[in-house]
Amino acid sequence: MQLARSQSEQNTLNQLLVEMHGFNSTMNVVALAGTNRPDVLDPALMQPGHFDRQIYIGPPDIKGRSSILRVHLRPLKLNKSLSKDALVRKLVALTPGFTGADTT
Repeated sequence: MQLARSQSEQNTLNQLLVEMHGFNSTMNVVALAGTNRPDVLDPALMQPGHFDRQIYIGPPDIKGRSSILRVHLRPLKLNKSLSKDALVRKLVALTPGFTGADTT
């Protein structure tokens, strides 16, 4: 089942495919892209000469989630009774298997 794309997503996809049209293995062009929704990617992106390799990067471990949360908690002003370190430890414990997009 293909989910509906917004007009903006469709425009971005179309532009990306236009720019990549005609790439071949002798052009020495490397294009990298990332998504947290591979289930909705258009199959045209995986045609030869486009993004013809996929690399799965799993969710971050405890240290990775801790680093992500510290970045996003940095600008927050907390009550003096709360420690950012304690808050990060608690949030990390409550979010096993979460990605950065899931936690922020």
